[in-house]
Amino acid sequence: MRHRQPHYSGGMEREFHLDNLEDTLLLIPHLLGYYPQQKIVVLALRKILDTESAPVRQKLYQAGPLLLFPGDNSLSAAQLATRSIQMLIDFSADIAVVAWYGKSSVAM
Repeated sequence: MRHRQPHYSGGMEREFHLDNLEDTLLLIPHLLGYYPQQKIVVLALRKILDTESAPVRQKLYQAGPLLLFPGDNSLSAAQLATRSIQMLIDFSADIAVVAWYGKSSVAM
């Protein structure tokens, strides 16, 4: 997800450009008014529908557990991976979405 300052001045709005569907998951907390900072987020997704039939291929995923880790290196990579993998196994996840939220969306 790329952040751009608005092309006009004086407003509180921000313009976000989504490069792919996964970027939508990164934007959801902001749309809900939650602005995580210095956090690593791991979200489990489980596929519940995948059709190959014409004319449209459809995929549907169920969002599962979400882990929130401090982004300040207080956990080792091994600890973060161990906890994340266990959560993904317990949920029978097909996809793991990992997002890092820095101090500001501009800095990221």
